[in-house]
Amino acid sequence: MPVGARLRSVTTPSTRCSPRGWIRHLRSIVVVVLLTCYCTSVATGLYAQQVIRLERITETTSDRLRELGVVVEAAADPQGRIFILDRTGPRIVIADGRLRLLGYFGRRGSGPGEFREPVSIGILADGRVAVLDRALRRVTLLAVRDGGRSLQVQHTVSLRIASESMCLLTDNKLLVYGFSAGKRLHVVDLDARRLRSFAPADSKLSPMAQELMAQGRIACDELHDEVLVSSRFVAVVEAFRISTGERSWVDTLRPFRAIVVSDRGAKVSISSGRAGFSLISSLFRFNDYRVFQTVYGSRLDNPEVDTVVSYVYSTRARIWMPPEFHAPVLFPLKGARALAVEDERAEIQLNRLIVGNGRAEARPPNPRE
Repeated sequence: MPVGARLRSVTTPSTRCSPRGWIRHLRSIVVVVLLTCYCTSVATGLYAQQVIRLERITETTSDRLRELGVVVEAAADPQGRIFILDRTGPRIVIADGRLRLLGYFGRRGSGPGEFREPVSIGILADGRVAVLDRALRRVTLLAVRDGGRSLQVQHTVSLRIASESMCLLTDNKLLVYGFSAGKRLHVVDLDARRLRSFAPADSKLSPMAQELMAQGRIACDELHDEVLVSSRFVAVVEAFRISTGERSWVDTLRPFRAIVVSDRGAKVSISSGRAGFSLISSLFRFNDYRVFQTVYGSRLDNPEVDTVVSYVYSTRARIWMPPEFHAPVLFPLKGARALAVEDERAEIQLNRLIVGNGRAEARPPNPRE
């Protein structure tokens, strides 16, 4: 018997099948089709649902905040005042809970109350404002005066490392991100004493490349004893336990167009290629979700417009939700709020973060975790 005939004999129902057999065969086909349609609709619904929603509280424009430039970070104190770190000043813009201007502080320079390259801002437990300056390698502590309309320098914490980002812990200690002695995370007190370090750098890289790849951001969630870590240039994201320094999670953002690093030991270079590149712009944890946002600068499309991609990871279900495109860059604040910046419209929004209706199904553990 030819091969084709043998295959047809297996896959084609027998013409000698009884009418009752034909009915059973048709029923099985209908059941398979219905199950396929149901699974497709469930998957489509999962992708369409939002796990985090933004509820608008208020909004304003950059000109109402004295021509607010490039927002680096933002922080809110217990009174609801918002302190926005503006890189172009560089300065701190102070607004109330309705984004109405209260005042501003700082200018370019190296003296007290001056900034050269501020990269991070936060609020200490006693209400003081802390600003990390990467170029000056220091953290400036500022007291709030005149109901938030002015700030006054109180103390300076000198750092011996080029720090990229920081978190303020509840015991008035600083968790600083920057490369030093083979480690990337360092706990420092307000007297500039380094208490401990963790998060080792990639030993396969040269010291120069290790320092370059330590440029990035961190975000702390002491409730979950977690600090999120991300380099600006690569797609790898990590989580460490603040109390022990142990790495608890590692994964990769997809899609992500990383910058190519050429490590020749004494010489390190980076290149983005013709198609553009992705940079980490924001990361934070909200309830059971880790949120990472990247800005993709395309050279093939309109170079004036950057695409923001938001990645959300469910720690409970251990699954990535589908990436969200064109969402605004978010800067989390206390009280489940976030500042959103719409660069195209020069608009600043204050939003409330709300857990949406999205559901994530559990998956097997990631072997990299």
